[in-house]
Amino acid sequence: MLPRYHRYELAFESTIVFADQTAMPRFDFTRLWDVGGDMISSLDPREDFNRKLLWRVVA
Repeated sequence: MLPRYHRYELAFESTIVFADQTAMPRFDFTRLWDVGGDMISSLDPREDFNRKLLWRVVA
């Protein structure tokens, strides 16, 4: 879905949260990296998640 937003030049903001980024196949991760916005590598770093979420809400 995200590549379509880029193709049609639709405005969007995304935050991708992985359960475990290292478990994702490299090819799929690279494609997602190209189209995604903020990324959080796992569910463990709550501080990163809260900081990025707060930044999105304030912006």
